[in-house]
Amino acid sequence: MLIARKHPLRAWQGACVEDSGAQSGKMQRVKFLKHNQQNMFRAYTLAALLASLLSSTGTAAAEQTVPVVNCATELDATVAMASNPDHESVTLSTRFEALEKRCPAFAQLAHNQGVLAARENRWPQAIMHFKRALDKDLRAADTHSHLQKIYEYRAAEAYAQALNTPLTAEPPDLHFQVSSTRNADVRQQFSEHDQLRDIATIEYELFARWQAQLSGKGINEHYIDGYNIEAIKIAQRKDLNRQWENTKHEITFTEKDAVVVLSDSLKARSLLLMRLVGTRWKIYQETEL
Repeated sequence: MLIARKHPLRAWQGACVEDSGAQSGKMQRVKFLKHNQQNMFRAYTLAALLASLLSSTGTAAAEQTVPVVNCATELDATVAMASNPDHESVTLSTRFEALEKRCPAFAQLAHNQGVLAARENRWPQAIMHFKRALDKDLRAADTHSHLQKIYEYRAAEAYAQALNTPLTAEPPDLHFQVSSTRNADVRQQFSEHDQLRDIATIEYELFARWQAQLSGKGINEHYIDGYNIEAIKIAQRKDLNRQWENTKHEITFTEKDAVVVLSDSLKARSLLLMRLVGTRWKIYQETEL
């Protein structure tokens, strides 16, 4: 029987081909693994960068946003501290101011700063804080009443100073607001009136009156209807001796009126009581002091 045998050269060539194919397959697998590792490294790097960005953004947002519950809690805690006489006003004011920056929607914080200023007789600052509170919350009954009390007290001070008599009025009793404090919706009925309750508005009326006195025209328009004509003429003759730039004006407000004390370099003083008629402040009483 004949046995078929492969030619030695062909057998060697076939072995080389098989060995070459095996090595080629190994190289391809190595390349694939390297490529896969590179892709995975890029994916992990991108994921880490994205996570870092999200983490930093979340931290910044958490620092900028304060939950409403926390604002209310800190507000009430600071008001509780204010009821303790051992706590200094400066410390409380700093706490209210810092909390307002973090919780700007809480009108109570501006209101409470006004109360602190009023308790130290810093009336202009108190008025400023109360007005800020009204800007934040149109429901104005409580804060508006505090403003009114300050206006009335300052008017009483002006009366006492002008007449050189003792001040009998007591400082206004003002109170703090907590997170549960709610104002009534009464701002609208005071809006136009409040806009005219302004020192600059009174200054304008006084300057216009002074010009009318110099020109002799339209002076009666600065007094209420029915005001004594002879009294107007007497006041005009006296005011002609005053220079506008050398005249000091002390202006305060009561519930309905404006109280003005005029004084010059010669120490001549006059008390003017003005009332809002329409949209103009007009004099209804003038007294030499």
